[in-house]
Amino acid sequence: MYVLDSLANEQGFIYNPQIDLKCFVRSLYLMLHRPELERSPFGNQDDIKTRAYICNNRGMSELWERMYRAIENLDYDRLVQELIFCFKLFRIT
Repeated sequence: MYVLDSLANEQGFIYNPQIDLKCFVRSLYLMLHRPELERSPFGNQDDIKTRAYICNNRGMSELWERMYRAIENLDYDRLVQELIFCFKLFRIT
């Protein structure tokens, strides 16, 4: 959670290709699992450190870990294989 952790710790970050891939995989996770997400109403203070902690501790099964490892290594072939496996697992055609 490089970007979210950086924001929570009030640090800057440098864009890299892994950021786009992680965002894609996390979006896929949210579409498949549909976890309950609370929205912070406008005008209220949002605790980004709590949100960063929660996001860092979701989607940590072996399947998602393999995807994140492929992303970290920029192993596109492996990532595609894991995505295909995920689509078959969730019966997405």
